[in-house]
Parts: sequence; C-alpha cells; structure tokens
Amino acid sequence: MNSGLIFLAGAVFMDILSNILLKKSAGFKFKLWGGSAIFCVLCAFLFLAQAVRTMDLSVAYVLWGAAGILLTTFIDVIFYHIKLRESGVIGLLCMITGIILIQSLN
Repeated sequence: MNSGLIFLAGAVFMDILSNILLKKSAGFKFKLWGGSAIFCVLCAFLFLAQAVRTMDLSVAYVLWGAAGILLTTFIDVIFYHIKLRESGVIGLLCMITGIILIQSLN
C-alpha cells in the first residue's frame, strides 16, 4: 500500500475524531473536549502534509475532505440519530460519484 494512502487514512481518522470532540465540546463550553478537537485537527493536517509528499495535493485534499464528510455524516446518523433529508442524500451520492471519477482519472 502506498504510504501516502496510509497517511491520508490517518488524516481522515483525526479529522473525524476532531468533529466528534467538537460536538462534545458544545461550542467550547467544555474546554477539554474543545482543546482535544483542536489538537486532532492539527494532527490531521500533519498527516495530510505527509500524504501530499507522495500524492497530488488536489487529489489528497478532495479525498480527505469527502471522506471526512461522508464518515462524519455516517457517525451522525448512527450515533446521534440525525435524519438526512432527500437533498442531503443526493448531495452525498454526488460526492461519492465525484470521488469515483477522480480515482478513475488517476
């Protein structure tokens, strides 16, 4: 496996973790959760910086952002019981289609 993909997976994981911690911070009311979220975002960017050493920046950034949105949405639906509207589902499907197109062009 390409080391860039491993670093990209780490960046996605830290991004998702930061989103969860940010939600738990309740708008930084709980400072420990908020501070942990900031730390995780910094780690995500450190992983992304390593990923772009072996991948195109545009591809890595799109994959990082889209994977973060998709997985955060999945966690929101499963653990916080958020209901997606039809327009949200269509938007996510468009994003998945875009990821497939980007991967197929490389």
